Amino acid sequence: MGSYFLKRINLNTVCLALLVGIIISLLQIFETVSLKLLMDNQFYDSPYTKWLSIDPFNFSPVIFFILLPLIGSIPGGNLLKEDIDSGFIRHLRIHYKPLKILKGYVTTAFILGFLVIFSILITNFLLYFLLLPNIIPNMMLNNNLLINNQNTMLVSIYYSHPFCHGLLSIVFCSCFAGLFAAFVSVNGLIINNKFTVLISSLLLEVCLLMANTFIQLPNKMSYVPSDFLKESANENLSLVLSLTITVLLSLYVLTVMTYGRKKLAW
Repeated sequence: MGSYFLKRINLNTVCLALLVGIIISLLQIFETVSLKLLMDNQFYDSPYTKWLSIDPFNFSPVIFFILLPLIGSIPGGNLLKEDIDSGFIRHLRIHYKPLKILKGYVTTAFILGFLVIFSILITNFLLYFLLLPNIIPNMMLNNNLLINNQNTMLVSIYYSHPFCHGLLSIVFCSCFAGLFAAFVSVNGLIINNKFTVLISSLLLEVCLLMANTFIQLPNKMSYVPSDFLKESANENLSLVLSLTITVLLSLYVLTVMTYGRKKLAW
């Protein structure tokens, strides 16, 4: 069955998602890295203070993290919905159990979402090492960024092992992108319109953004993925709250899969 999903991957949609993400990533580099910075690094800037996920001064990171659910969902989020609409899912039901079919689609969507976002972020992160010196961040020298335990999760690791902190941020963000893609995939079972299915993760992001404006938690903790998926945000963050949102979204995917298994069995 795995060979079917490999053949089912549309390279055009994968390339489209990568292209959109890389364009935003390169735009962020052009916005951030100037000739003056390269010649006179008076604030001791480094890849750890300038890359896409930590940049607080430019608009391109805002665009990227708001669009991240859509970018991660483009490669594989709609595969299940397309096969339901085409009727091919009936052919698979002859050979495999409904739950195994759903696991295949959701896993494929998750992996593609993970790989696309991981590729974009790791490329941006590593490109900065070709442009800026590998200087360990310092709370005094880089105080203009205001990176602290309120807006940055595991901030002690950031100042002691910034490269590891960057990689952890990339992996967490990529996993959540995969989760967004899985969210889109299972929505194909309950939403009829294919375009609405594709943008459902983006709609969820926008709804959470609006809700966070009107329904604020204590200490103004943000529960919006576009905030807590960044290495350092402009809002207050909580690791427990971020993991709670992750668990809730995972439970939604599992619940709809259970419902969908019964639907496919019909």
